Amino acid sequence: MSGRRKIPSSFEGRPIQSPGMMRHGPLPGLGLPPGHRPFEALPRPELLENKIAYQAAETKQLTGDNHRLADILAAEEEVQRFKAHMRSIQTESDIQPGGYTIL
Repeated sequence: MSGRRKIPSSFEGRPIQSPGMMRHGPLPGLGLPPGHRPFEALPRPELLENKIAYQAAETKQLTGDNHRLADILAAEEEVQRFKAHMRSIQTESDIQPGGYTIL
């Protein structure tokens, strides 16, 4: 019985596996998925709060930019309508005999 737990000297310091069964690295499926960090690497609450505050400020800035862009687009559409209206008035005055030309 005392020999049951004794490893023969030829295997000392080496794993007892057949050569084709050697494995290097973690077993597949047991590691963390890409993009995940171990618990020790989680950021502190202050860092998360700063990140959230930065994202909120960025969202506010982007919302303001979006509103300004919508205003510019509406103004450009209005300018196009005015130009079309002015062309139609110009065309009407060109058609009328003896009409006055609008400059």
